[in-house]
Amino acid sequence: VGGWATGVYKSTDGGTNWSLASTGLPANSTINEIRLVPTYHEVNGPKTLFATLSASGAGAIYKSTDGGSNWTNVTPSGFASSTIDGLAIEQTCDPAAACRVAAGNQDGKVVVSHNAGTAWSAAVQVATGSNLVQALAYTPDTSDTVLFAATSGGDGMFRSADHGTTWTNI
Repeated sequence: VGGWATGVYKSTDGGTNWSLASTGLPANSTINEIRLVPTYHEVNGPKTLFATLSASGAGAIYKSTDGGSNWTNVTPSGFASSTIDGLAIEQTCDPAAACRVAAGNQDGKVVVSHNAGTAWSAAVQVATGSNLVQALAYTPDTSDTVLFAATSGGDGMFRSADHGTTWTNI
């Protein structure tokens, strides 16, 4: 669970008790979104997580490979200049192999990683003007080829059938 200027909290007992799990995150971070990699690829439950956050006026994407105890900044160069809100992980994601992760920012751009955040595509402009990318989602089937982006303002909803390279307003 993330919060406003508090970092990430983790429970290992079904939510009865919570402890701060923000090692590697900037102090006073506001967590915008947290996504777990689907559990069927990881033994003993989910270990790989991604989070988008805001700290000191800049957005960032962080990754944890140990269940949220430690975090590493995986933000692509030039993408951290604004708040990063949208975050999606494909359903067939295997962090040890191929794993697509997509992120959207308040500048209306989307980046996609095909290798669990190690490298990212060039940012693609999806929304126009001051419309931000608020939410991203992959199709809930096993093909994971279609990505959707919801934007603020009048731009509406977009669809990409090629993992975020090109977008169509729907």
